[in-house]
Amino acid sequence: MDGTAQPALDQAFGYDENSRLTSIMTNAASWGIGYDANGHRTGISLNGSLSTYSVEPTSNRVISITNPASSFAYDSAGNTTTDSASDGTGYTATYTCAAGSRRSLRRP
Repeated sequence: MDGTAQPALDQAFGYDENSRLTSIMTNAASWGIGYDANGHRTGISLNGSLSTYSVEPTSNRVISITNPASSFAYDSAGNTTTDSASDGTGYTATYTCAAGSRRSLRRP
């Protein structure tokens, strides 16, 4: 390694005034990350294709995502209990927590 730039590996990162990551640029892709006034992430775009997040305002937990469409449910301790695709595939992952907060996954 002689310090010569490797074009396939070059990356650039952008941050806002609150030091939050707002953009990632590579030779192959460009990501943009948006935030609301409270600092919650609202969405990510990849090469212009936007995925938006809906966040539970009292917990900052993601409850749904668009593109791909997904929804999430949580237990009273904040552990993810289900992750469901809302795109017509019928995919749902169910999670349980054992002692010590170890999570296990059960797929139908």
